[in-house]
Amino acid sequence: MSLLADPDDRSEQIRTERRLGRLVGPLTLLGLGLTLAAVLVSAAAARNAGDTETLRQFAANRDDQLVAASLRVAGLLLTLPLVLFLQRVLVARDPAVPRALAIIGLTASLLIAVSTMLGWFALRDAADAFVGREYRTEREALDDSGLLIAVRWIDIVSRLLFASWLAYASLRASRVGLITSFLGVWGLIAAFSGTFLAIGDALYIGWAASIALLALGYWPGGRPPSWTSGRPEPWNVAPTVMATRPDNAPRE
Repeated sequence: MSLLADPDDRSEQIRTERRLGRLVGPLTLLGLGLTLAAVLVSAAAARNAGDTETLRQFAANRDDQLVAASLRVAGLLLTLPLVLFLQRVLVARDPAVPRALAIIGLTASLLIAVSTMLGWFALRDAADAFVGREYRTEREALDDSGLLIAVRWIDIVSRLLFASWLAYASLRASRVGLITSFLGVWGLIAAFSGTFLAIGDALYIGWAASIALLALGYWPGGRPPSWTSGRPEPWNVAPTVMATRPDNAPRE
């Protein structure tokens, strides 16, 4: 959308974003809540098993781990609208944002969901084989699982795709002023660490929750101006320069 776009068109754009934000925000927060619940259920199941061997732990608590996997998948599916919403508001302010960005984000999320469920089935089969003494060691049972090997590759590809989407979306959103510079850097760190470190998932939850709050219209001190103007409001532009721009967009 051009900076010289008709004020009526921009007003309609902002109203549409508000309506969508009121739907996307709660869905995203619910999805993140389910993701956290999945982590807690999985951790509790492993703690209750009390066995030091991973496959024996899994065999003893497979039902709890299935619940955890299902919660994670449900959480991922509920956050898919956030990918589409963020794409919409980005393109409205910067038409140069590639349309493929949303496809990458959606594909990555779906692949993570697939690898999560397939991973449960792979571990179930490996655990059954190990507990049934078909293998002498856990490593033999894990290495002999073709499905588990496939899951590992799917997980690697999905994490790389997701990191690419998260980093690019954070950078673009920061440049047009939809998020603060701090939140933009947070997204970049979450993208990088999510590829290699477990803490990346926690950082992403914080980032996504922040975007959900912005979509709902809430932010400490007020949302960045781009949300109410419907156009790019880069953070590196001096206030005196910004003040010279006409703004006929409705304020919240």
